[in-house]
Amino acid sequence: MLEAFFTHIYETNSFVKLLGMQFVSIEPGKAVLSMPIKEDIHTNIHKTVHGGAFAALIDTAMGSACFSMRRKVVTTDLSLSFIRNVPSGEEVTAKATVIHAGRSTMVVDGELYDERGKLVMKGKGTFFVLGDVEWLPAEE
Repeated sequence: MLEAFFTHIYETNSFVKLLGMQFVSIEPGKAVLSMPIKEDIHTNIHKTVHGGAFAALIDTAMGSACFSMRRKVVTTDLSLSFIRNVPSGEEVTAKATVIHAGRSTMVVDGELYDERGKLVMKGKGTFFVLGDVEWLPAEE
């Protein structure tokens, strides 16, 4: 049920759709998203992937990991280390894991991988907790 709910969210979110992000898997405290790299959407003037496209994907995965624990959050701090770029036409995968779930903040580790499983970006995010998500379906 949780996976069907997240699939629906990602199919209807305009920002996620614009960048082509796709929901892969979810479990409490963990989220995996992917994004195909398209030259006309994700690249900069040098024809390499714009760092903001990678940042948006990893931030969205981190926020989803928090949301999977029934917490409404907003990003307060995002630290990213860019390790390598990815050519157009490939797909990247973001994996996020909650490492701290406090009453007012959450901390999440995130990693971005290319199709060969090579690390593309490493990140850590701090999220401010706005409250609990009341309407998220119960786990089965």
